[in-house]
Amino acid sequence: MLVNRTEQGLPGHFICARDCLFRQNTLLRHNGIEIIVSTVGRYSNQLLEGEFQHVGCGRYYETMVFHAENKMADVSREVDFDSSCSISELSEESDDLANIMHENVVGEITSRLLMDEFLNRGKEEKDSCPFCSRVNCMGGCFK
Repeated sequence: MLVNRTEQGLPGHFICARDCLFRQNTLLRHNGIEIIVSTVGRYSNQLLEGEFQHVGCGRYYETMVFHAENKMADVSREVDFDSSCSISELSEESDDLANIMHENVVGEITSRLLMDEFLNRGKEEKDSCPFCSRVNCMGGCFK
C-alpha cells in the first residue's frame, strides 16, 4: 500500500504562521495513520517593518512533524526525525533550501510509514509524558 500525500496549502504549526511568507504543509496517510510535515519561514512581523524575524531559536525557517487527526496537526504529538529541520541564515536561495529540507523530511517520514513504524503507537503515546514517556505522568516527574 502506498503513502497518500496531500499538500494542504495552510500552515501546520507556529502561531504566527499567517505572517510567514513561506508555508508548506504536507499530510501523509498510510494504514489509518495521519502525519503532517510542516515548514514555515520568512516571518515578517508587521510591527518590525522591513526585517524578517526568527520563527524559533536562531532560525528563519523550521520544519516540524506531528501526528494528525482529521487532517489537522496534533501539536501535542510531535514526531522526532533525523533530517535537517532548520535554516539559520537568509539568502536568495533560502526558499529553495527550505523546499529541499521539507522534501527530505517528507521522504524520511514516508519511508517510516511504509515500514509501519507508527502503527502500534496509539492513545497510550498521546497520553504519555513528554519528559519521561510514562503514561498519565504529564510532567509529574518534575514535581
